[in-house]
Amino acid sequence: MKTIENIVLANGKPIFSWCPQIEEGAIKQIEDISKLPFVEHCALMPDAHMGMKDGAPIGSVIASRDVIIPNFIGVDISCGMSSFKTNLNVNDFTDEKKHIIHHAVERSIPTGFSHNTDQRREEIEKIFEAKIDTLLNNCHSQTKIADRKEIASQLGTLGGG
Repeated sequence: MKTIENIVLANGKPIFSWCPQIEEGAIKQIEDISKLPFVEHCALMPDAHMGMKDGAPIGSVIASRDVIIPNFIGVDISCGMSSFKTNLNVNDFTDEKKHIIHHAVERSIPTGFSHNTDQRREEIEKIFEAKIDTLLNNCHSQTKIADRKEIASQLGTLGGG
């Protein structure tokens, strides 16, 4: 965890980040949010990246006072995130151990559009045909949704945003 340099909330509190490399667009979004008078706390999770225009970064946590902003709650809420209590503390993690854990997680959890081969995607489309049809047929008409191939290419992964 680190603080984002040169950006503090209107209340003087720092913005915390667990994201190793933050996109400039995400930095700009969190900076704009930090200036809002009702924002009490901001943090960026390890998967943080730029969100929709004029919105919050995906993978951000924003606590506010006396207001609820739906877009701050998220359109990609908890995508691939999980937390659990252990008996470990921050001092148990040397830089070497953090590197080993990070790479183990990257190897174990598939992400993106290219994890499934064309053959695997076709198998997934056949196996989950009815569920994909239900998803496509019941989607709100104004909601942009992926096509059948895109859905099948991401099944079994954290997706591609």
